[in-house]
Amino acid sequence: EVTLDEDVNLKEIAEKLDGYSEADITTVCRDSSMIGMRRKIEIMTIEDIQKLSKDELNIPAKMVDFLDVLKRVSPSVCRADLEKYNQAMMGSVMYYSSNDSYETPERDPDVWPPPPPMNKNQYR
Repeated sequence: EVTLDEDVNLKEIAEKLDGYSEADITTVCRDSSMIGMRRKIEIMTIEDIQKLSKDELNIPAKMVDFLDVLKRVSPSVCRADLEKYNQAMMGSVMYYSSNDSYETPERDPDVWPPPPPMNKNQYR
């Protein structure tokens, strides 16, 4: 829902967001979208700001705005925690095999303990 200026390179921004959570990305986009409005109103009086229409405040975010925000917004979860989460999620997914049994993929027991055995008739 962020209006973008023509100079915004989404591919470059996406590369810089590697490791950011969905909430982190939302913060980056929201903060970037507010910078143009802040620039516009910083020299205005309160009365002038109150007279502005919504359209006058909808200023497209520029590439420099995203780069500025990325300098101060870091990923909220470290890469090691993301990898632990991914390994845990892989281990919690049950696969149905052709020999009529449920199997789990291999996983590191130091990261997450194995799940209890499942009764294959439990979900029929």
